Amino acid sequence: MSQAAKNQLAMQLGLRPRTVGLMFISLAMVILPHAGRLPVWTLAAAFIFMLWRVQHERRGWPLPGRILKTVLLLLMIIGIIASYGISSGRLTFVALLVVLLGLKFIELRTRRDLMLVLFLGYFVVITHFLDNQNISMAVYMLVVVLLLTTALISFNRRQDIRRGELKADARLALVMLLQAIPIMLVLFVLFPRLSGVLWAVPTGGGGAVTGLSDDMSPGKISSLTRSTAIAFRVEFHGERPDTSTLYWRGPVLWHYDGERWTGTDFLAGRGMQLQNTARQVEYTVTLEANNTPWLLALDLPTHLVMADSRRQPLDRSGLLADKSKLTADYQLIANEPVTSRKRYRLVSSLHYRTPEITAREWQQALQLPDDIGDKLLAFAEQLRRQHISDSGVVNAMLRHFREQPFFYTLQPRPLGNQPMQEFLFESREGFCEHYASAFTLVMRAAGIPARVVTGYQSSEVNPYGDYLVVRQSDAHAWAEVWLNDHGWLRVDPTAAVAPERIKLGLEALPEFSVAPAVLGKAGALSDAWLAMTRSWDAVNNAWYQWVLGYDHLAQKRLLERLGLSNTNSLHVALVMLIAILILLGLLALSMLRPRKQQDSVGTLYTRFCRIMEKRGLPRHDHEGPRDYSRRLQLACPELAPQISAITTAYISYRYAGSQGPDEVQRLRQAIRQLKA
Repeated sequence: MSQAAKNQLAMQLGLRPRTVGLMFISLAMVILPHAGRLPVWTLAAAFIFMLWRVQHERRGWPLPGRILKTVLLLLMIIGIIASYGISSGRLTFVALLVVLLGLKFIELRTRRDLMLVLFLGYFVVITHFLDNQNISMAVYMLVVVLLLTTALISFNRRQDIRRGELKADARLALVMLLQAIPIMLVLFVLFPRLSGVLWAVPTGGGGAVTGLSDDMSPGKISSLTRSTAIAFRVEFHGERPDTSTLYWRGPVLWHYDGERWTGTDFLAGRGMQLQNTARQVEYTVTLEANNTPWLLALDLPTHLVMADSRRQPLDRSGLLADKSKLTADYQLIANEPVTSRKRYRLVSSLHYRTPEITAREWQQALQLPDDIGDKLLAFAEQLRRQHISDSGVVNAMLRHFREQPFFYTLQPRPLGNQPMQEFLFESREGFCEHYASAFTLVMRAAGIPARVVTGYQSSEVNPYGDYLVVRQSDAHAWAEVWLNDHGWLRVDPTAAVAPERIKLGLEALPEFSVAPAVLGKAGALSDAWLAMTRSWDAVNNAWYQWVLGYDHLAQKRLLERLGLSNTNSLHVALVMLIAILILLGLLALSMLRPRKQQDSVGTLYTRFCRIMEKRGLPRHDHEGPRDYSRRLQLACPELAPQISAITTAYISYRYAGSQGPDEVQRLRQAIRQLKA
């Protein structure tokens, strides 16, 4: 078969150049958001295959034969195995789907091929929500679905696509999507929700995520604070506590080797119940995925709030209903890394006394490295000689930080082999990890059990949603000391050096700002940027709470409000089916109702007659369009071309039954010139 015959067959089957071009744009938009998640070569290969098919339509490039397509397929499979290995991770299958979509696009020949590629495009849309379910992705994919549906409608036209028809196809696609919204809402509300994660597909390994870790060395947290990514959001149920008490507990670090702090595992299975708790606060945390097991909690957590609002104590068993545990140093830890957004509701006490510690904990809380530094040890011994009580030593060390020329900075100079001694007596500049580390070591050297706690300390409240926003830039480190009359007591040395950091957050520092540098650190532009980002975050938070947070428990509560609490799943499914049938019936009645046919050309001609009537040349009842046109041209010879064009288009429509987009456009343009 000749190329001309193939092209003719393609035209008959609906494979027209404009349709292929529209499909290319749609599928390119489908694939593009996978950039950054998939290997670059997979996206490049898919785009090359699709461009090859487009160039075949435009310039007649030859398409690959069966042997070359088989070789390309084998190369793609080998490349994916080389990139991911023999694994069943979801990204492996997404990458395979993307390259296969490109290969299928290159061999478009029949209506079946085109339909298959279009529906593969719809399927790729779903894959984006495996990793990203935020509102911006949902809006973007809605636009992509609109384009795919427009291509599907255009594909079913027999004639070549014109611009006016393409607009009509897009309008029809939009109407169809709008008509589907009520049915979508019914399915969203009533379709049974699973108690587990919907997309329970292996991830194939987690990637690097910005956040806290189970170790700390000077400079680690200060580098973390350069990220303004949101770590979690908090909604308080009741009065919000004062900023100075908002310490969000994460990893607790016990062991120091001279350079790095690390945690311990001997406390993992034993929870500890607080004593003399007061000022309890209830709140809900929406934790972003961080690929770590820590569930951040306000210092210190006492209860987990269940779905039925029942409070479960975090007691010595350390086992919680949501597959997490509380350790003896009050770390709330999930059994698995948090790889998707997680919501949990807790109760914390802001004033408490912890129980007695064990001999092993006492020993670990006094551990010191061999080369800590003679000067640091001598300083600790001096504090101990000057103060009899442990609390006196603590206050003296804080006073030392406050009165001596210590500086709080995100960019301290590098330290040597004995970093904490050099920090205390030479550089005297550092970030929170420097102050927490030095304070803890001095306390241990003075015989007071102490440990380092890492987490977040935040003061940013979103006024548009009345919730607390905690960013990675709010990462913080503080110390805890053991006092016989208090138990473990939180001490924040950073507050002694830079109290504005605790009261106002990092925004108080001249070297830090969440606003872009081009906007400056103050002024109207910076305020406008802050208002815009907070508004957008409030929208995202509402999306998380009401859409992504609509799980089986939320559905159960809603069904109870609708009076369906005592019905089984079959009854709910029946209600859902009846609601969908009613909506479809209403839609059918609306579509089948007789409508007055649009009379675009006739309406435009009536407008033309009114314009001429205002000029003193009304149309008589006995005059036909042609006679009226002759009289107007004699009266207004300067308008003769426009009058003739309008009359010709109207007669063609009224008596020849022709009303294409070209006639309407010419008529509209002629009337516009007439009014001018």
